[in-house]
Amino acid sequence: MDWALVIAAFIVGCVGGYVARSLMSKTGSESSSQLDQARFALEQQKQEVSDHFDQTHEILEQITDQINRLNSHWNESAKNMLGSEPEKQLVTFTPASIEDGQDPAKLPPKDYVQGSQQIIAPPGLREVK
Repeated sequence: MDWALVIAAFIVGCVGGYVARSLMSKTGSESSSQLDQARFALEQQKQEVSDHFDQTHEILEQITDQINRLNSHWNESAKNMLGSEPEKQLVTFTPASIEDGQDPAKLPPKDYVQGSQQIIAPPGLREVK
């Protein structure tokens, strides 16, 4: 009778193992399909990001080319406007009050006013003209 119980337990174990394996394979296929979907979504996202960076790179190259063309146009225009004349010296102006032979260091400052303007004097001490 002992052998009968061992054989019965073995058969029940095999049937239980088969049922458990079949149930696990169903849930495994669902998780496997979910994993495949997640991988596909990730690859699609990577491709979209890569395409975005490629487009951005192309746009930046176009902008760089346009800026280079604009700079060369400005340089050519500046050369054409200036011509081949040598650089002209800036005109230096001297004040009209300085006559030939006068030392500018001995002249009064530009904000100097001769005589009293009575701005600081008290009202009673002002001179009447």
